Amino acid sequence: MFTINLLASPGLGRPTDVRRLAVRAAVIAVALVALTVWGAVLIAHVTHLRRDLAKATQEAAQLRPIAQQVQELKRTAERVRTRRSLLQQLLATQMPA
Repeated sequence: MFTINLLASPGLGRPTDVRRLAVRAAVIAVALVALTVWGAVLIAHVTHLRRDLAKATQEAAQLRPIAQQVQELKRTAERVRTRRSLLQQLLATQMPA
């Protein structure tokens, strides 16, 4: 009968490679630093975008009354054109004096 030990004996295992662990730790550290820097850059970018959005919103609020005036002037100009057209039609249909 055979006996199979599925648990490795503590003394026969592969020795821990300190250099390999140091390299892994360094890679992880570099990755964490890179992610931190990337996060800081993204935060700065978002802050800049929010500032731009606030400025654009303020400018839009300042320009809104002017845009309303322009729309009113366009409606008035259209009414004047319509009246002019009607007057021209009336003058064309009148008998010469």
